[in-house]
Amino acid sequence: MENFPEHHVFLLRFLELIKNREREKNGTAAFIDYFDSASGQELYVNATDMDSVKLLTVHKSKGLQFPVVIIPFLDMDITLSGKDAAPYHLGMTEKGLSLVHLKKDYAKHSPGLETLYREKYRENFINELNVVYVALTRPQKELYVFVPKKAARSNNPVCTLMPGLPVEKGVPVPAAGAKKAARSEPAHLAMTVPVYKDLISLLKDEVPDPSSLANRKNIEKGEIMHCMLSFIGNLEGLEVNEALANARQELERAYPDANGADLERLTSELVQKPDLREFFFIEDGEVFREKEIVSAAGITRRIDRLIVNGSEVRVVDYKSSADNSGKQQKQVLEYMSLLSHLYPEHAIKGYLLYFDTMTTEEVK
Repeated sequence: MENFPEHHVFLLRFLELIKNREREKNGTAAFIDYFDSASGQELYVNATDMDSVKLLTVHKSKGLQFPVVIIPFLDMDITLSGKDAAPYHLGMTEKGLSLVHLKKDYAKHSPGLETLYREKYRENFINELNVVYVALTRPQKELYVFVPKKAARSNNPVCTLMPGLPVEKGVPVPAAGAKKAARSEPAHLAMTVPVYKDLISLLKDEVPDPSSLANRKNIEKGEIMHCMLSFIGNLEGLEVNEALANARQELERAYPDANGADLERLTSELVQKPDLREFFFIEDGEVFREKEIVSAAGITRRIDRLIVNGSEVRVVDYKSSADNSGKQQKQVLEYMSLLSHLYPEHAIKGYLLYFDTMTTEEVK
């Protein structure tokens, strides 16, 4: 990357396109079809001169850093009708799927709705805190934040997180070189050299290693099983066969060629295995599936299954099979470290669940 700074933005944009398409369709052929027919706007790369003001969303700034950052409107919209929230909740009951309209006024009259409302409210609050964390950790030298008193027609929660505004920290530093020597405009614009130096580890997250390519068939089978489990929440108090049938329907929409009957049978065996039931039948606690959290570098991590109760947090990471490289354990340890900051009063435990042997390994 450092040897070819004029090309790095194109490679990063290409990786971004790949990651975005993974959420909709899997496979190289599907991506090539999309890339061949993509519009110029989708392929556009915003390559600006290094000496310029850059306008980015907080999401786009993940993994980047800048000498000076200005946040003109730092707010948190944690209402269930906010910009990133859905006021409707799709749930699963003994009678099948249910669609619930979550509203504060309705929650006052129903204990069940109140519990669900509080759960979604807490989830939105954590997501908004992640966004604020990313925004405040982008600057290297100077940070200017403007905090409005109101957000979404109510008080801005950021004002509570930052009491005593306005606040000024540090000593103003004069710009280097009071008088700038006149310089002629360059014949071409220089591309921005990436500030994030550890690009190798970043690219490793995007590009599979050779061992995974050699074991592609088992990995694809594991991905389908992973998808099946992503539709299964807390089975405590539910009719298991009905819940698995609903999950199978969702799976077959995502993978039309998958053997749904065989996967439903395997999943039933897995979730009801005596030493695995504790991860799928939770008497007291919350279950989050495909839960996203943000690392210190601003990189999003997704946890396969997160179980939270009053005193303990358990991370469950699905794997097709065990390997001897230590990468699987290292990944779970990273999740545990991130969660220790979100749940400082809880004991954090991590597990690897292997599909081929239907066993777990506790990571310490």
